[in-house]
Amino acid sequence: MSRVWLAFPLVFGACVVQGTLVEGDSADEADTDTDTDTDSDSDSDSDSDADSDADSDSDTDVDITMTWTGERDFEFPFDCGNDPLVLREQGTEVFANDPNWGGLYGSCQCDQLFAINVTPGTICGYSVATPTARGLNWTSNGAQIVGYQNDGNGGFQAYELAVARPGTTGGWVYDYQQGLQDGGSFSVSGWFDLAQ
Repeated sequence: MSRVWLAFPLVFGACVVQGTLVEGDSADEADTDTDTDTDSDSDSDSDSDADSDADSDSDTDVDITMTWTGERDFEFPFDCGNDPLVLREQGTEVFANDPNWGGLYGSCQCDQLFAINVTPGTICGYSVATPTARGLNWTSNGAQIVGYQNDGNGGFQAYELAVARPGTTGGWVYDYQQGLQDGGSFSVSGWFDLAQ
């Protein structure tokens, strides 16, 4: 069987960020003054009592980490034999302080960024890079999935992988086609779900 080579690496990534950044205190966590006015003066505007209650919150921002679970089903225009045609994806959201992906996070220009582990490591005989990055940009039409390819200079080049739409039973679904070097193409149907 002659092998058709892909015109691009089979490395897919995208930048998707969905989550909530909690800033400051919520109404039910607000500091409450529980000390009692014990000074002996009768002039309330010159109260010199110090606030002796301890704050119960840390007043720091909290990143809510989302997880990515998904799958991509490939269809090639040739027989792949017994090679797998489905990739499974598991990942977690990445933030600026991530030692492996923080640099990409700072330049991804996406709403969310995920580090994704993909299994198995091959699809129809082609190697699949794992882990990879996947970005998301939320729009009124769904979620733009951003992929990243190695640019050959130690960085990444972003590209739109697909636009996901809400699935009928939850999560997000998407489809796309990619060209092969010989002029043909292969099709992909995928889904992903995000959870806290």
